Amino acid sequence: MWNAGTTKCNVNWRVYPALDTKPFLETMFKLANNGKTNKNGVPGIVTTVYVLKKHQKSFRLSKLRLSLVNFLYLLLYPLIKIRGKLIENLP
Repeated sequence: MWNAGTTKCNVNWRVYPALDTKPFLETMFKLANNGKTNKNGVPGIVTTVYVLKKHQKSFRLSKLRLSLVNFLYLLLYPLIKIRGKLIENLP
């Protein structure tokens, strides 16, 4: 979701079943608020793989196969462990 206009926009969004949608959104907002995303709100590859694995039970990208996420997780595991600790400690 985004607001392409310049005026304030309110969104009423519900997710059923919610599962861990709230923690996923909180993580993404933490990253954005701390400058850990690009201008489009997308984090780097290591952070993205960390977030996708952490929230894989309720959130998946339609254009990125789960098998690729799992492979990248194994490949980047040492970096992901460090990044995960940093993300969890963001204000």
